[in-house]
Amino acid sequence: MTWFDLQRRGMLLAHAARIAALSGLEDVARKYLAEIDGQPGRWPQPAIRAVAAEAQTALCKPDDPDAFRLLNLARQLWTSAGSDYHAGRVRLLLASALLAAGDFSSARAELRAALISAERIGSQRLANQIAETLAHLDTQRSAKDQAAIRTVTAG
Repeated sequence: MTWFDLQRRGMLLAHAARIAALSGLEDVARKYLAEIDGQPGRWPQPAIRAVAAEAQTALCKPDDPDAFRLLNLARQLWTSAGSDYHAGRVRLLLASALLAAGDFSSARAELRAALISAERIGSQRLANQIAETLAHLDTQRSAKDQAAIRTVTAG
């Protein structure tokens, strides 16, 4: 097989793993990831590794701290591959996970960095998604602040 065929197979395996993981087919996803991980020298490309890290993230339970590490790894790999769009998209995923965990400051930092990328590459769709998440963050933050004020004033 040529280098192109090997790279293409790696991308197909990584995407198949991600799709299977997002579809709840954990065994199938793990099988594809095992093939990628079993031969790391065969698929060293950052894009393949980034999609594989996203697939691994999708296999994590909601409270698994590895999910944040894997999303950061995916973002770093996309950045090293020169794919600002995918790096911004993963930053958005990371911000959503941080928001769900209640880490508003880190979520805001990720969203601001993602917005800079989206604007630099001219992706209106990504910028709109980021703006929606920022609005959601502001709503949640405001609700949390109001609850804290009520707690302080009630005591």
